[in-house]
Amino acid sequence: MLGLDDDFDVKRDVMPSSDPGPEQLAEFEQSIAEHFQKIAPLKKLRKTKEAMHPISGPFDAHKRHCLFGFQLQIHRKQIEAIEKILLAESK
Repeated sequence: MLGLDDDFDVKRDVMPSSDPGPEQLAEFEQSIAEHFQKIAPLKKLRKTKEAMHPISGPFDAHKRHCLFGFQLQIHRKQIEAIEKILLAESK
């Protein structure tokens, strides 16, 4: 998030796995925990340096954090649907 992790590459680090399985849920939950760990020491997220979002324009850390929460809702439902399919196929 905005310079907190220079190794982050949106094209590499947020793409779905080419070999999905139940472990993706654990990886997803770990990414959430890491996000909250990174923002915990920050005193302010509003009016920080902005970076371009590829669709929505410039976002500061506050806007990215809000977007992250929205995306979590979407992706959590997707993961749960995939998990349900995988469990049904394994029976």
